Amino acid sequence: MSVESVTDTLRHMWDMESGAGSNPSDFRASQLNLILHFGMTTTADEARETFETAIRFAQRYPCRIVVLCPFDESEAEEEFEAKLFSQCYIGNDMRDVCCCEALILGYSPEQSDFLENQVSIWLESDLPVYHWLHRVPADRVSHHYLGFLGRCRRVLFDGEIEGEDYDRIVWPDPSRVADLAYARILPLRQSLGQFLSGYPKDELVNGLQSLKFQYTRGLRRQVYNLMNWHRSALGNCFPKQADIDSVVFAFEQLVAENSDNCMRIDWEYKDPEHYLKWEFNRSHRAGMIRSNLPSGVFEHPLHIEPLKPEVGLSEAMFFG
Repeated sequence: MSVESVTDTLRHMWDMESGAGSNPSDFRASQLNLILHFGMTTTADEARETFETAIRFAQRYPCRIVVLCPFDESEAEEEFEAKLFSQCYIGNDMRDVCCCEALILGYSPEQSDFLENQVSIWLESDLPVYHWLHRVPADRVSHHYLGFLGRCRRVLFDGEIEGEDYDRIVWPDPSRVADLAYARILPLRQSLGQFLSGYPKDELVNGLQSLKFQYTRGLRRQVYNLMNWHRSALGNCFPKQADIDSVVFAFEQLVAENSDNCMRIDWEYKDPEHYLKWEFNRSHRAGMIRSNLPSGVFEHPLHIEPLKPEVGLSEAMFFG
C-alpha cells in the first residue's frame, strides 16, 4: 500500500461491530517499539528468518515492529514503499491471545535523511525504542544513523554477522549497544560461572600466567566475548590491576579441528601440575571441564542447551 495509507489502515484494522465479543484491540497493548533495520546485502532467507524471530519475540513482549528494507533506487517506481503485516496468535491453552503488527518500509538508501521522519510517524508514542541493525554497513551507521540511534533505548547487532566493524563505531553511548553474540553465550557464561564460583578467588588466580581461548570457524565472536567476560570477572579477583595486566590472554583459531563448532579455554599456571581446561562442542551441545588445583582433581561432563533466537534477542535487549 502507499506509505500515507498505513497509519489510517492500522487505526481502523481492528474495528469490530458492536456485540461481536472481545475486541482484538484488548490484546494489542504494546510495551515497546522494535525497529528491524536491514542492509542491502541481506538475503531473502535471512530477512525472513530474522523477521520471524522478531515476531516470536513480539508474542512474548508485545511491541510495534517497524521493518526497514532498502532497495535499489533504479528498480523502484517510488522513493518509499510500504507493507502492513498483522496476525493474531492463540496460545496452547486457547485463552492467551497476542496480536502482532509489523509496518514494513521499503526505501532508497539515497533517502536516508528522510528515514527518521517517516519512522517517527509509525512508532508507538511514549514507548521505548529498540533498534536492531542487520548487515547495515558500519560506515553508513556512522555517517547517517547515529543521531537517530542516540535516542534509542538500546541498539542491537550480531557480531557473528557484522564481524569487528561495529567495534570501531564511535557510539553516542556505548552502554546502550548490545551484541547478540554476547547474549547467545549466556548459557555458557552461567555454566562456567557456576563452576568457577566453587573455588576461592585466591586459588583461581595464584600463579595464573595465561588463558588461551580457541575456536573453530564461525565461533570467533562468541569466544571473543567469552574472553572479555573472563578478563572482566578476573579483574575483580586480583588484588591489584597490575596483576591482571600480567596475565596473557591468547586468542586463536583451531584450523585442524574436524568440527566447525568447537571452542576451548585453557588456564595455565606457573606450577605445571595445575590447570583448568574447558571445551564445548556446540553441535553436540556437550563438553567437558577438567581441573587440577590445590583443592584437588576434578572432571565433569557438560550439557548446555543453546538459547532460542527470540530468547537471545530479549537477553540482549533487556539484560545484555
